[in-house]
Amino acid sequence: MSSIRAVCFDIGGVLAHVALSWDAAMVAAGFKAGPSYEIPLEVLGAFKLFQAGQLDIEAYLDELGDYLGLNAAAALRVHESILLRPTEGTLEIIEALNSKSVTTGCLSNTNTLHWSVLTDPARYPNVAALKIKAASQVIGHNKPAEEAYRAFESLTGAAGSQILFFEDGESNVAAAAALGWNAVLVDPQGDQAKTIRAALNSAGLG
Repeated sequence: MSSIRAVCFDIGGVLAHVALSWDAAMVAAGFKAGPSYEIPLEVLGAFKLFQAGQLDIEAYLDELGDYLGLNAAAALRVHESILLRPTEGTLEIIEALNSKSVTTGCLSNTNTLHWSVLTDPARYPNVAALKIKAASQVIGHNKPAEEAYRAFESLTGAAGSQILFFEDGESNVAAAAALGWNAVLVDPQGDQAKTIRAALNSAGLG
């Protein structure tokens, strides 16, 4: 029998295909991006504050618009275009896990604008199927802060080696591993479902 009590997923790069940089989000929104935008999303301080629930929507869009050289409405369009589509094959994995004596959940650095989309069963059925949903703007902490991981442990009643965690950020994987979690690095450009299934099989949850 597996010792894993909770299987935790990051969303962006694991359960959802996302634009990983501002230039990619600009292009997805139909705008021409300049070379100055070829940086990861979280380099923008306002984006990280918004994810942690420390900046309201209007202030965030004003700052994003200033950064991108767009008005607030266009900045919203770019922000919405970060989310692309659910990751193939992950709904079936989550449904199979839900039929076992294991808790499924997510621990995601996200925000209020994306959260309403990600929790819509018609748009992201894989995320909606999770039993526990811990989002940064709700718990008030971004990964890799220890408080974010502790919040998930509190919600699930599982801790340390009882948790199997799938994440695409190296620093977030390292932080989880430091707390004793079984943390698996997922390539956001690779076959996420294949990586997840292999780790589940190794943990006795295949």
